[in-house]
Amino acid sequence: MRLFGSAGLSVLLAGCATAHEPHYPPGVPYACTTDGEARVVYQPGTVSRAPRARVQHRGQVYVMTAEPSAFGLRYVVTDDHMVRTWTVNGDIGELSAIARDAPQDAVAETISCPRWPDRAGAVPPPADEPPHH
Repeated sequence: MRLFGSAGLSVLLAGCATAHEPHYPPGVPYACTTDGEARVVYQPGTVSRAPRARVQHRGQVYVMTAEPSAFGLRYVVTDDHMVRTWTVNGDIGELSAIARDAPQDAVAETISCPRWPDRAGAVPPPADEPPHH
C-alpha cells in the first residue's frame, strides 16, 4: 500500500525545503568585542521562578538566574569555582567571570557584547577588524 503518490511526495518534499534562508542558532545575538559572539535566550519568570537567561558563548552554555541590580538586568550562575554574570543595559551586554574564592578587591574578567541590530545575513567581523560600513 502506498501512502503517498508521486504528486503527494513532491508536495511533502516542497513543504520541507527552505528557500536559501540562513540558519542562525536561537537567541538574541551579541557581537563580543574581543571574543566572538554570544547568543542569549531570555526566559520570563513566573510566580515561583525568577527570570532566566541561557547564555551561549565560545561553545559553553550558562543558564543564569536574574538577580536585583542597580543598572539594567543582571543574571548570575555560580559553580564550584566561578561566578559568572550576564548584565544588560540597553543594547550592551557584558559577560563577566571571577573566581568564587577571589579576594574582595579582585576585578572580574569582563567582555563587552553590543547587540547586533540586524542579523539577516550579517556576520560579525573578526575581533581585530573594525566593522565595515
